[in-house]
Amino acid sequence: MTDKSDIRDQFILAITRLANRYAVLAKTRVDFGTGEKLSPAEIHTIDAIGKHDGINLTVLSNLFGITPGAVSQMLRKLEKRGYIMKSQHPANWKEIRISLTEKGKIAFTGHESFHREMDADILKEIETVSHDQIDDFLTIMKKIGEQIEKYIGRGA
Repeated sequence: MTDKSDIRDQFILAITRLANRYAVLAKTRVDFGTGEKLSPAEIHTIDAIGKHDGINLTVLSNLFGITPGAVSQMLRKLEKRGYIMKSQHPANWKEIRISLTEKGKIAFTGHESFHREMDADILKEIETVSHDQIDDFLTIMKKIGEQIEKYIGRGA
């Protein structure tokens, strides 16, 4: 019979491993169909623009919760690489609208396909799990999240 502390240790190890694997995925550069690998920050910027065609810098920075300067830097990089284009708003010449180029649309579509495939694979794996088990899992994840919040910023 497994000792209760062994089960707890295995649980913490499994959560840590999952978080570490997700962190690796979140840093992985991927080719979404353009022949160039994009960083997660680049593809998520492309994704946001693809979902909000004609978005402006202020709205985009608010969407990501980062400074307009950081967004502007990313936009310059994506424009230089041919993924986005900027244009003046017809009613307000001071406002710059951001849209995807054809290359950007390919990356946007590729990113959506990537997530559809990954999400479908994950959902397929959990089809055998009961509704009650999923509810229990979500409760546990919420409690873990609350505990982690207490340590953010403490340099734990």
